[in-house]
Amino acid sequence: MKETEEEACGPLQIKSQTELCSADYYIKGRSEQDKEEDRKRKDIGIGENITLLLIGKSKGNIEEITWDIKGEGFQQTDTNPFKGSQQITLTAKKDLTKDARVTITAKTGEDKEAKITVNIRIPKKITKEKYEGHMDLGDGFFVNTADFKISKGEHGVWGFIKVTLFPTDVSFKGVKVIERDGGLMWEGKNGTPPRPQPELAAEHVTCNMAAPIQDKNNFYDMVGDNRNIEEVLETIRRSKHNPQQFWFVCNFHIHWGKGGKGSEQQDSIFLGTTNQKYSIEALDQRTTKTVVEKFGFTFKRNSNED
Repeated sequence: MKETEEEACGPLQIKSQTELCSADYYIKGRSEQDKEEDRKRKDIGIGENITLLLIGKSKGNIEEITWDIKGEGFQQTDTNPFKGSQQITLTAKKDLTKDARVTITAKTGEDKEAKITVNIRIPKKITKEKYEGHMDLGDGFFVNTADFKISKGEHGVWGFIKVTLFPTDVSFKGVKVIERDGGLMWEGKNGTPPRPQPELAAEHVTCNMAAPIQDKNNFYDMVGDNRNIEEVLETIRRSKHNPQQFWFVCNFHIHWGKGGKGSEQQDSIFLGTTNQKYSIEALDQRTTKTVVEKFGFTFKRNSNED
């Protein structure tokens, strides 16, 4: 970001520019010409970077410029390193649990001041939708849901859900979303006497992975079941429990670390809970039916289907 000749001759003020565009810029398919305007916004998401530049003819000696930050919300709290800088960059805290309003003041050697107020926003809600097509997983990695095919005669089903964080007039790419295991459940687990665990109910291995948030403030959730059909049929035959039904309790949080088991201290905002439900049934000695439900969306497939 630079000071134009016109700005250098104008009033003393603070010019701002975010590092990233908001999710709305991508959701609404705005043009390249709109990018600069979008990055002038004063509302930013947790984890976002914003650069501030003091402009105007009354700047005086640049080496005498000082900066002051009022309000909690940025990672930087010590403004001494900013002394003598016409331009500074601030990063919104990733672990905020409520919106923050911060006022930044630049002061010249002649005691003239310019102020700007930045609003830091946290995710307030999520929306969900079934998804088919290309998925941008970040870092230049793209996959297509159509590539996840299960061959005829094999057991299982795959499904994909696109989850979007709101508001979308900011970017949440500076943080991640993580799913934590809230427990394995089945009908009668807490009964008297309790029913035994279904034999096909395995450990919830897909939790604890931090999902990157994409340009449109969304992430992708892949759900399903895919294992050896002979083993599934034999387990059902031996157990005499058909269909086998169980579910995982899934708790979603904003996460500001690298994820993994034991990283719960880096979880911040709780986004909600949903159940990932399974029903696995032997239709005959060679065929299974798999139904998986999450966020209210159902994915099902028989093993004799393509």
